[in-house]
Amino acid sequence: MLTKKLTTLLVGAGMSLVAHGAAAQETCDFGTPTEGVAETMAPWDFLIGNHEVDFRLWQDGAWSEPLAIARWNGWWGLEGAVLIDEWFGPTPPGGEPVLGVNVRVWDESVSRWRMTWQQTRGATAAIYESEVRDDGFMHMWQTNPPETQETDAWFEVTGDNTWIRIQRIRDENGDWVNQFRLDARRLSCQPE
Repeated sequence: MLTKKLTTLLVGAGMSLVAHGAAAQETCDFGTPTEGVAETMAPWDFLIGNHEVDFRLWQDGAWSEPLAIARWNGWWGLEGAVLIDEWFGPTPPGGEPVLGVNVRVWDESVSRWRMTWQQTRGATAAIYESEVRDDGFMHMWQTNPPETQETDAWFEVTGDNTWIRIQRIRDENGDWVNQFRLDARRLSCQPE
């Protein structure tokens, strides 16, 4: 049911197929992690760079064709102490896109990554945690504020310059069902 609501919002509202004015960085310098950070953050290396992202919904037991295109850019910030990534979502007609920034750090005390997400729509902020699970994928979940509907999201590297993020939700029976998928392709940058 939620997937149909998302389809209505994206397609029924005439969602723009292009992300809101996201520009690639002018150079290929995405920074470097500081000593110690490189080892703990290595599983996130796939996020470094500028990425074009296809947004797909789960419909009738299969992934839809791309419904919209977004941008996801990642680099080493705070002198290499954190991984920063930014999201430039599609723009609904007459509306504002969801723009957001995420700061990722390793928390040794719980042996997990913690992320602070801030988005422009509704000035929403949230804390997430993530870990690599037995299936080999990087799983992510929201810890604060508590979710109103339980979700599970994971990342999977699919090639040298491609990766996907899949999100599931619990349906009315409590079973996991696919919700949406993001297919990312790293864009080439312009060397100095």
